[in-house]
Amino acid sequence: MLNPFGHQLRQETIAALTIMFAAAKTQIGVTLVAESGYRSYDNQTSAYHSYVDTLGVEGADQTSARPGYSEHQTGLAIDILDTISGCGTDGDCLGNTATGRWLANNAHTYGFLLRYQADKTSITGYEYEPWHFRFIGTLLAGHLHDVGIDTLEEFFNLPPAPTYTN
Repeated sequence: MLNPFGHQLRQETIAALTIMFAAAKTQIGVTLVAESGYRSYDNQTSAYHSYVDTLGVEGADQTSARPGYSEHQTGLAIDILDTISGCGTDGDCLGNTATGRWLANNAHTYGFLLRYQADKTSITGYEYEPWHFRFIGTLLAGHLHDVGIDTLEEFFNLPPAPTYTN
């Protein structure tokens, strides 16, 4: 579903984003921006291959999911930035801002999980992405927060991604 954020996302993701974005504006005075939501297989192919061109396959696999493996293809993942920090979707810039800290500390309240945390690369298989959030619902997000589990891999006892066969 196309929504006011300009990206195709599942309805429950849109509803939660709307509430979270309003809360960020009220609580810390920041306008959040939905940078990237749903990506088609073809879009993910282009994104992944651009990383391969600059980083090689091994570097690309730590930075971007291969087509068919991206959370962005579910309609539940969103890359979130703000309008004031000047940060993009590279490096750890956003994580060092008030916006990034607010998102990391509050996203669970709205059903989102910061998927690729700085100290969890060996567990998730991906490098730190302080802008990448996945909607998992308020019950699961709240539970993970309450029991101190930071990743879906830890909760579901999954191996780190990516585990590609080719």
